Amino acid sequence: SITYFILNSTDQKDTDNVIHTFERYIIQYSTEIIEQNFMVYILVSCLLRNSLSVTYYLLTHCLCLLYYLFTHCFCLLYYLFTH
Repeated sequence: SITYFILNSTDQKDTDNVIHTFERYIIQYSTEIIEQNFMVYILVSCLLRNSLSVTYYLLTHCLCLLYYLFTHCFCLLYYLFTH
């Protein structure tokens, strides 16, 4: 493999080429991993933010709607019973 080639190579130029190729490969691979993780992070944060917004919207509007219905139904029932 690469390690064997580097250790047993007599030509310094070949060894340098292999090392540089290996370094480039590591840098490229690391960059790809970081980019993928960053994209996943962005996707998850967007999903979370949107789902939290939707949940907040639904909660507040449902609560308002329930409050409105309850108070008006109560008023209506009160009016019907008293009159």
